[in-house]
Amino acid sequence: MICENCAANEKRKNPTEEHGIPADPGTPPDSASTTEAFTKPMIQDDLDSATQEQTQPNVTIPVPVDSSTCSLCGREILDPAIASRPPRRRLFPNDQNSPVSPGDPRQDLAIHFDIDKLNASLYGEAAWRIFWTIIDIRDLPPFASLYEGDTDWTLEQNGVDNTYCIRVSCNESPVLAAIRDAFWDSVEYQAVKPLWPFQMDDNAQSQPLVEAGFVSYDHELKGACFNSKPALQSVDAIPLNLPLLFHEAMTAYRTSQPKYVPDSGSMPVFDQPRLQAAHEMFCDYLEAAPNDVEALLMRAQCNLDLGDLPIEEGIHDVETVLESNSIEARAYDLLGAFLYRKFAGENEIKANELMLENLRKVLEIDPQYSSDMGNRIALRTTSNHAFRKNMEDHERVL
Repeated sequence: MICENCAANEKRKNPTEEHGIPADPGTPPDSASTTEAFTKPMIQDDLDSATQEQTQPNVTIPVPVDSSTCSLCGREILDPAIASRPPRRRLFPNDQNSPVSPGDPRQDLAIHFDIDKLNASLYGEAAWRIFWTIIDIRDLPPFASLYEGDTDWTLEQNGVDNTYCIRVSCNESPVLAAIRDAFWDSVEYQAVKPLWPFQMDDNAQSQPLVEAGFVSYDHELKGACFNSKPALQSVDAIPLNLPLLFHEAMTAYRTSQPKYVPDSGSMPVFDQPRLQAAHEMFCDYLEAAPNDVEALLMRAQCNLDLGDLPIEEGIHDVETVLESNSIEARAYDLLGAFLYRKFAGENEIKANELMLENLRKVLEIDPQYSSDMGNRIALRTTSNHAFRKNMEDHERVL
């Protein structure tokens, strides 16, 4: 058995892989047993004619256990059952590129929880724990407002339902739609959802809720956070499932990649939200595994592709890999690209010399190396011929 990092490395060595990006490493260790197909929901207005409640059994879903070591690198393959929290799903709204003006009207999404199914004396905090297990606060827009409380159905003496409500209010409707999809796809929420799981806008605002904080510009929870903040802190304290986190980060990176025609002369355009999410997930991963070579290289790659992060951070990641005595052709490839970008504006000759020096080291390590991972500037393709041609271009400049 080999770990996912080594599997990605093996696939990257295949010169036919598009852009030199590893193919999908497959289903993560615990997704096969926890993934279940659910029909997309209708909001309350569409459910007025509902006559029968559909319930999801509140059961513990078994997670397969697989403890061993990688046959290639010797790294322990972590048991998914030990790290009990999967990474939060990142939100990528379908119309994420649509402009949102600060003056756009605020919209609301109310998420309901069945109090009986929560089965907790502090059911408000229990609902928030499910909320923060599903939603990453970094995906909520700055100054999004949160509200909480029992619904009017619960407060009525003969209420039709016994439910608790969390409301998200912001001026970005694509984000609210993505939040609703994330909850509907969540196994945890399916176990506690009531008959009417969601309300929108006016119906959501009609619920008698109290403030539960707001998201600051730096994505921290501020304000009145009686239940919401303790729940967020308790979820953050649970160790992450690192193999699954790495899988999610790689998936976000792969899906951020541009589709462009080699030698077309056009610069690649990345899916910035997905690329930013991938960078953040690799940062989370490296907090727990700071010397992981593959994660360091991938974080450096995200840094290079984003283009607006400090170049020194990317150089530091690559140098950390090289100082670990890990002979990685891609590390020199990335280092050459970072150094070129660092000096190109002030000294083009020096920039080309540094690039060429590192490209030569790449081919000394791996004569068959082929990738467009590092030097986006030259827009090289995934063929070894094009890689060598790129070296010749730099030599001509010098």
